[in-house]
Parts: sequence; C-alpha cells; structure tokens
Amino acid sequence: MKILYIILLCTISSVSLIAQTVFESRVKEIRIEIQRITDEEKEMLRKEVAAINKRWDDKEITSEEATLLKNQAAQKSATNIENRIGVLEEELQALVKSQVEGSLESEDYEEEEVRVGRVTIDFSPRYRTKKRRSERRTTCMPLFAFGKNNVITNGDLGTINDSDFHIMRSRFYEWGFTAKTRLVKDNNLLHMRYGFSFMYNNLRPQENTYFVKDGNQTVLADFPAILTKEPYFRNVQLVFPVHLEFDFTKKRTYDDRVVYRTQRSFRFGLGAYAGFNTRTVQKLRFRENGNDVKMKVRGDFNTNQFIYGTSAYIGYRDVSLYMKYELNPMFKANNIDQNNISLGIRFDFN
Repeated sequence: MKILYIILLCTISSVSLIAQTVFESRVKEIRIEIQRITDEEKEMLRKEVAAINKRWDDKEITSEEATLLKNQAAQKSATNIENRIGVLEEELQALVKSQVEGSLESEDYEEEEVRVGRVTIDFSPRYRTKKRRSERRTTCMPLFAFGKNNVITNGDLGTINDSDFHIMRSRFYEWGFTAKTRLVKDNNLLHMRYGFSFMYNNLRPQENTYFVKDGNQTVLADFPAILTKEPYFRNVQLVFPVHLEFDFTKKRTYDDRVVYRTQRSFRFGLGAYAGFNTRTVQKLRFRENGNDVKMKVRGDFNTNQFIYGTSAYIGYRDVSLYMKYELNPMFKANNIDQNNISLGIRFDFN
C-alpha cells in the first residue's frame, strides 16, 4: 500500500510539473502582450507631445495651451492602456490565484506580494501556510537513464571483453519516478531515495546467432538464414530501487530561516533493487526468398521472472554516472551463469 501511495504521489508531482510549465508559459505571454501595449501607447503619446511642442515652437499656441494639451494627451494615453490591458490583467489575476490555491509554489518564493508587469498580486496568509519545496523533507521527481548493457559470465568481469554480444550496440534504458527523503531533520547529507522504474535491457548477439530454447536451457545458435541486422534480445522489468544517497549541497540561511536545498552539488548513492521481469522479446531481421522479413518472438525464454541486483551512481546536480548489476542469472537453469550489467548516464530531474 505504501508503494502504491508513492507511485500516486510521484505521478501527481509530475503532472504538477507539466501544469507549472503551462502556467509559466501563459504568464510570460501575458507579460509580453502587456509590455507591447504599454510601449505602443507610450510611443503614440511621445509623437503627440512632439507635435504639440512643434505647434508651440511655431507660436500656433500659447505655453498654457500646450501644457493643457499635453495633460489631455497623457490622460488619454493612460485610459487607453487601462482599457486595452484590463482583460489581460484579469486573466493574469485568475491564473495566479488558481496556481496558489493549487499549492504549486515557486521554490524561491519569499514575498507576501508579487508584481507581474503592472499587476500586483497580494497573497493572503492562508496561502502562505503551505510548505515551500525547499522546506519539505520528501520530494518526488522523474528518473531517466540510458547507456551500455552486457553480461558477465560466471562472475568473471573479464568476460565482457570476449562477450557474445556487441559491446557498443547492446544498450539499456530506464525510466520511472522516485521520492527522496531527508533522513535527519537538521542535516542535509543523508537521504533515502526510493520509487519504481521500468528497465529495458537489450542484448545484440554477434556472428549471425540468436537465442533458442533447448529444453530448460536457453543458448545461442546459428540462425538458418543471413541476418540483415543484428537481432536484439530484450528483457523489460518493473523494479523498485532503494538507495542511500549522500548529497553534499550546503544548507543556506535566508532571513534567519534555514533552507535545505537538494541536488545543487556533488552526490552519490548506493543501493539495491528488486522486481519482476514483465516481458522478454527477441526481434530478428533476415531475407527469405528475396523478401525482407521482420520477426518478433515473445516468450519466457527460461528467464528468471524475479530479479534483484545492486546499483550505484555518482554525479553533480541532476546528472550522474550510473551502474547496475543483476545478482540473479539471466536464465534459470543454464549451465553457465550470465548476469546482466549496465553502465550509463542517469538523470534525476529535481
């Protein structure tokens, strides 16, 4: 139940990030339009005042008449601005009010009122009782990672150099959502990161080979035709990772208030994951009777359905170098153990 709550919380957080982007985009458009209208009216007023001054220089009107005409022109310009941007100001007020009531606050928000263009928004105390993002001990964020993928045979790391799979073309992808909780209330170093993600581990066999089932064994065999492209063998997994993260972002003080910001400096995490293999698929491309054939085969291929492993990352701000290693063999009962290993780049979008 707790995991389902985390998933729901992180999904809502991601939707909120999208809504925040839409809000900021529309506010920017309104500000630009208000500025355009204001500049346009000021330019018209400048030209009108210049025309009045010319009439005064040509002695067509007196100094008192020129002053009166300038005042009338300025009043007319102010009225035009007020009328033209009135609708935009109302829309802006409604947008900001909706944003605040929805608790989508800016991390750096400090003031009791905010001025956007010519509009001043006053926030009542009931809105400011919400915790700012930098004051929360737990935050949610999306995760994305990608990189190289291969296997270690019988626990020997050196077997990667003599692998049956392309080193450069075998890749992995991962996406999901994580929550990050500060473990000590008054210290920003230790965090627990947890959540869920989908892993796509791809292997590309070399030398015109592909995976086949031979009883309870799954082995590489020569393909009976010429493959036009290396096949790929993909395991799709749903996993639940947990990491102890060390974040070296320093705390800051604003107006005697301590702010704990995260992912503004170097950080690293150590942890593990466990989950399920949700799908295994092999894709083949070859020529048969002069035709290009694409074949996608789905099955269990004797793969382990319950998977678990260790993972670690080290990086700066939102980007880190990421490695994961499956402790369970890829296949259940093969004579040799092949464990999946991945190395790549990870993004935790805080």
